Amino acid sequence: MSYVDFEYYQTKYGGSLFESKEDFAPYERKAERRINAITSNRILFYSQPESEDSWWDNIKDCTCEIAELLKNVSEYSAAVNNFGVISNTDGTVKGKMIKSMTSGSESVSYDAGASSSTLVEIAKSEMALNSKCYDIASNYLTGMVDSRHENLLYMGV
Repeated sequence: MSYVDFEYYQTKYGGSLFESKEDFAPYERKAERRINAITSNRILFYSQPESEDSWWDNIKDCTCEIAELLKNVSEYSAAVNNFGVISNTDGTVKGKMIKSMTSGSESVSYDAGASSSTLVEIAKSEMALNSKCYDIASNYLTGMVDSRHENLLYMGV
């Protein structure tokens, strides 16, 4: 069962990051797996009836936002890995990115990759990505209970 489809993403959520359902589908699945981990699979096994639209809309919106985050992180990581990396003549990578170049006196400066950007930190650390996904989920799912009246975010004692 998919939590959200591309039509909902475009129309009700108002998303525009994904251009097609083929582009959306893998990120939706990854977002769904993260939500299942955060909620200890309570949505899968103990969900409220689908007739409760506001309950499902929160889950769908949460899935859409996490999917967008995952795509942004993926695209950022790919761009960093493919942009301005200095390679040796044998094809091995030195690991520095070109920060700026001037042609007149041939000045080149390198960026070691340090930045305070949230996206940079999330891309560097799986723990930071998990934390950001949990933050998003808590915005949408706090106070929501399953059919056994357990909070979706409750991790047990």
